[in-house]
Amino acid sequence: MKNHIFFFVLVLELAAFAAPLSTTPSPVDCVRANPAGIKRLWQGISPTVKEWEQGKRTETFEWFEENQFGRTPIGRLKDQKFEESAVVFEASGIRINITCRLPEGASADNPVPVFLFGDHRGGDKPPYAQAEYPNIPTNAITARGYAYVRWNFNDVCPNVSNWGGMSRWPMGIIAWQAVGDKTATNIMRGAKSWGTIGAWAWGNSRVMDWIETRPELDSTRVAVVGHSRGGKTALWTAAQDERFAMAVSNGSGCGGASLGRARGAKAESIKAILKYFPNWFCPAMANLIGRDAELEHDADDLLRLIAPRLVYVGSGSEDIWAGPESEKAAVDSARDLYRAYKFEERIGYHCHKGPHKLLPVDWEKFMDFADIHMKKPSSRDSDEIERMMNSALEKGERELTIGKNPLSGDGVWRLVRAITVPDDFTVIFDGCRVELADLIQDNIIRNAGAAEGNCRPNRNIRILGRNGAVLSGGRRNHYLPRRSGDPNGWRSVGILLCDVSNYEIAGFQMDETQCWAISQERCSDGHLHDIVFNSSDAMFNQDGIDLRKGCHDILIENISGRTGDDTVALTALRDAPGVKATKCGMQIGGNEYRGDKDDIYNVTIRNIRSRSSGGHSIIRLLCCDGIRMHHIKIDGVEEIAAGNEKRSKSVIRIGDAHYSRTRAPRMGEMHNIEVKNVKTSGGNAVVINAPLCDSSFTGFDLPKNARRVKINAPLERVKFDSINIPSGRSRFRFTSSRASATKRIWRIRQKKS
Repeated sequence: MKNHIFFFVLVLELAAFAAPLSTTPSPVDCVRANPAGIKRLWQGISPTVKEWEQGKRTETFEWFEENQFGRTPIGRLKDQKFEESAVVFEASGIRINITCRLPEGASADNPVPVFLFGDHRGGDKPPYAQAEYPNIPTNAITARGYAYVRWNFNDVCPNVSNWGGMSRWPMGIIAWQAVGDKTATNIMRGAKSWGTIGAWAWGNSRVMDWIETRPELDSTRVAVVGHSRGGKTALWTAAQDERFAMAVSNGSGCGGASLGRARGAKAESIKAILKYFPNWFCPAMANLIGRDAELEHDADDLLRLIAPRLVYVGSGSEDIWAGPESEKAAVDSARDLYRAYKFEERIGYHCHKGPHKLLPVDWEKFMDFADIHMKKPSSRDSDEIERMMNSALEKGERELTIGKNPLSGDGVWRLVRAITVPDDFTVIFDGCRVELADLIQDNIIRNAGAAEGNCRPNRNIRILGRNGAVLSGGRRNHYLPRRSGDPNGWRSVGILLCDVSNYEIAGFQMDETQCWAISQERCSDGHLHDIVFNSSDAMFNQDGIDLRKGCHDILIENISGRTGDDTVALTALRDAPGVKATKCGMQIGGNEYRGDKDDIYNVTIRNIRSRSSGGHSIIRLLCCDGIRMHHIKIDGVEEIAAGNEKRSKSVIRIGDAHYSRTRAPRMGEMHNIEVKNVKTSGGNAVVINAPLCDSSFTGFDLPKNARRVKINAPLERVKFDSINIPSGRSRFRFTSSRASATKRIWRIRQKKS
């Protein structure tokens, strides 16, 4: 159970989860977007990501500043003003003219995602006349639901070639920043000073400022696009400015997405690019000449600087100078970090047939990728299920059978909001697959009365499956990197029941839930059975079945498969009285104190055969803050991990003092816990981390490598017997941790019987 360890708390997100409908997050939100003063915790995070976020990314970024692009010395200027189609800087006399094409239906009520295209068309000598970039399929872009925003790099810095040489500044924003005159041409530049690519990237960010002022444009879903030198610019833009959700580089070659250590014999080299285009980069890049294959940080690291946001690279099969093979090699190499983030699908690549061009077919590929990751899904399937349920209710029918989806080619139902089940109603999923649509943040199913802070009781609800029915959290993580659970609120639960009595959940498989698969709060007289879980630890906190405070008289049986976290967990937790911003965000029922009505009791758990792909417990019991847990019967729990599969830390885990909000559990608050017939495949059979009394543990099956039961808290009248000691074992040891000086330490040895 990691449900109360969270990484970051974002006020805007918490507001979003209070909204009546689910929201679409943007990949622009990443782990670096962390408000000051919020403590970062890294449990569940890949060591590779932790190392990257805690220093390696900064080191890599500084290398590109100092050795390739130069340091960008300015950000948003104080005199920056916005016009209908321009960004104006009065002091410098610089004006960025903007073209914007909107799709039908774009409005403040329906802001649309954006493709921002910065181009370099125009003369490279005075007067730097601009030209339109050819073959841009603006009608196709808007027809796909995207806004097309375009500007010309010459507006901030002339598109020079080798005019002026390596040692001198080009004009525009660079000259103005140096000496206050945008027309100055004789400005000597230092080794780490920015070049035109840095200036153009700065211009992209200023256009993003303009996008943020336009209510019909969704500034959280902006893709910055560039071809050739513009592709290099797009990558450097997104590396510096995390507001961009996606970066698209087409044919960017050396200094962009082309991997130097995989450079083809005829591909552009650092020496060649600095000969023809010295002003693009900082003068210090000359030190890299001849070292293309041995750079400390290559193109793959430039792509990694954008992770875990979206990045897409396009090439041309005949573009030998840019090097399609080396561009693909950079993408393949950078996948390791995206894989560590659990977002490998957020980096993409294609190669068109033809030369160094930006073609309509490339735009189609860019939009195909963006459709998956940045577009809001259709509500068609949710509308149809809602229509069928309303029709049944109007006819007085109390049952709805949902088969394969006739509206989709693959028969899958893709939900944009939860299915809500009313009183005295049965929903049967018959041989179908129902999953959350991409990027949707909501439950798959919840009871009709479940509403945050104002839950109404429901009764007699059945959620059943047959003929191989599957409920799924979707095909990718809908939440911010590895942050499912309490910070994302109760909508991250698959099936959520609150204040429900007399209910049944059974007969289906649950795949890759976004955190907990099934959660119940203040529910009673429930039967959960014959459920198969299939979660790979791809998302954080993928428990199977959870009972929260106030649950009682519930039978859980015949559960199998794999869960990312604990398979069955009883978690009696609550916030301190008067707390407004609840830390137990997955508890939709609120923070009202109900005395002993908050207790968890009379729960039977039996015939559980599963494994935790995240290495957590199979059964977890946890109560704190004065809530009691008692009369819990557990019979027949088998951990089924085999071969190289990760073993659980413990099959049965009881208590953890550090989860408490007001105080740790006390003796007498957890009692009458009866555990029988537990089989482990390698880890501890039982770990006890909270005071326990009047309980028993019998019938253990322990292999040779599971030698200990850990006891880290006081026990009173607790029995351990019928322990099966494999042949060859001379002793069985109970040990304690040194976590607290107040805990008693036991070392009990039992000779082989």
